[in-house]
Amino acid sequence: KNGTFISVMYHGGKLIALNEASTTCEMSMELDTLGVWKAGTATPIEMGAHNRRHPRTGVLFALTYSVEKPMVTFHQIDATGTLVKSFPITLAAPTMIHDFVLTESYIVLFACPAVFDAAAAQKGQPFLQWKPQMGTRIGLIALDGSSTTWVDADPFFVFHFGNAFERGGQVVVDYV
Repeated sequence: KNGTFISVMYHGGKLIALNEASTTCEMSMELDTLGVWKAGTATPIEMGAHNRRHPRTGVLFALTYSVEKPMVTFHQIDATGTLVKSFPITLAAPTMIHDFVLTESYIVLFACPAVFDAAAAQKGQPFLQWKPQMGTRIGLIALDGSSTTWVDADPFFVFHFGNAFERGGQVVVDYV
């Protein structure tokens, strides 16, 4: 069974339950599970726990990450709930990414140095490792996935974001 219990959202006329980078489930308004959500496609869609709706277009941007490969995949799901496009973003390592933010022009992705390490897990160490030597990389990704600008920062981790916006040519991100 899929533990879609982290977040619930309404999009495209559907109530969907979200988990951590796994298959999304559709629910009734009475909270009965209706099955996996396919976003208008033939196969179930994987989404993360927190996803963002574009303030002007209503397009839902959703993220899923891999615990094995150094990549995340973003999905663009239109206002009717139909998957329009998916595109990968390559990372330095398989990275835990619980949340991201969206501005008028960018997907803002924080690749903090909390990485999945199968070799460490095989030695009895935690699967999720803190590797501060990697630093934190902040990606400003064009909404269509056509380009990414990376900004390097000192190592830190952020789990949830409050907001992001553009002001005077700068991207401002609110987080704890």
